[in-house]
Amino acid sequence: MRQFRYSALLALLAAAPVVAQTPATAPAPAPAPAPAPAPPAVKLDYDSLAFGRQMTNWFYSSEVDSLWAHTAPEMQQQLGSKDKWSEMIGEFVQRAGMESEVVEERWVKRNGLRQYWHIFRATEFTAEPLMLRWVLIPGKMIGGLGMNPLSRAPAIDP
Repeated sequence: MRQFRYSALLALLAAAPVVAQTPATAPAPAPAPAPAPAPPAVKLDYDSLAFGRQMTNWFYSSEVDSLWAHTAPEMQQQLGSKDKWSEMIGEFVQRAGMESEVVEERWVKRNGLRQYWHIFRATEFTAEPLMLRWVLIPGKMIGGLGMNPLSRAPAIDP
């Protein structure tokens, strides 16, 4: 079982209106619309599992310079500065504690992009496993990061 120095947790946080009608006879229910097709997956020019593991190790080790160097420019703009990585790591560590057990690691497609999911148990947040979700884009870049309890895992592409 692998042990990492640190882990953390940041809380991540349409219903259609119902129109009442009173027809003389009840109409047959309308068929549900077909789900929109998932966008085509983006091909990566590297091993996404290995890179996801590397990002997780850098996150746990607070290697902010490495994380920043691999953060996509759009995400860098959203973060404002590499110091935001330090803030996120600090909050995560404060809320989750240390990683005590890896539950699972895998990659999924979400919104046409590849994500590496690192699912683990933590020493402080023990109610359920937690997950780090890395959005991986071409050029060995981080296009996004999600952190949440396993029960709040987002939907993935079919």
